[in-house]
Amino acid sequence: MDITLGSDAPGYFNNENLNPFELYTELDDQTGLPKDGALKPLLNKIILSNLRGLNTFLDVRSPDKLTEFRALGTSLTYALFAEGAPLRIVHLPNTVTRLLFIQNKNLTKILKTPPVVADMIDNNLIYRDSTTYEGLYVAGLTDYDPISGSRSQGSPITEIDFEGDAMGYDSYTILNNLVLQKKATTLEERENRLRIKMTDINWTPYT
Repeated sequence: MDITLGSDAPGYFNNENLNPFELYTELDDQTGLPKDGALKPLLNKIILSNLRGLNTFLDVRSPDKLTEFRALGTSLTYALFAEGAPLRIVHLPNTVTRLLFIQNKNLTKILKTPPVVADMIDNNLIYRDSTTYEGLYVAGLTDYDPISGSRSQGSPITEIDFEGDAMGYDSYTILNNLVLQKKATTLEERENRLRIKMTDINWTPYT
């Protein structure tokens, strides 16, 4: 089962405001909040790409079978995923402030270039095989170039929590990119400190 409210198609965008509760199947009549387990636990994919009205956080811990979450082109602040969810594809915008992965062992690599999900070929929309965009992509972070050190590539992330060898050696690349970005900021900007928690992470590049 999938939820597709957005699209990665070239040129697509949606300016409508998205109520995050629209992702849930059942709300409490009295509070208007999602009922426990309202987000289908067997959900496999959540695609919110280019929903420009999405500017909050999302709690998607109920679907513990989730393999794909795409939200590029939004203003998502962060997403909470289920512990141990078999995530293989996670695409996040340059607005996320937290990066949290716990026992998500299928997420084994980062993408250093923007993922291309679909192409227009002879006026036909062609979706690429998922292996070409499989991995973690965070705009301004995983594609950060420490040599150029461009400030425009910076990430607003202030908290990372990796537990259980998520992304392996690439977790070091993420940490290194964030530290280098912090060094490039002004003293006033550094007051928003980086909080780091890494547990059972294997940083060796060798199997």
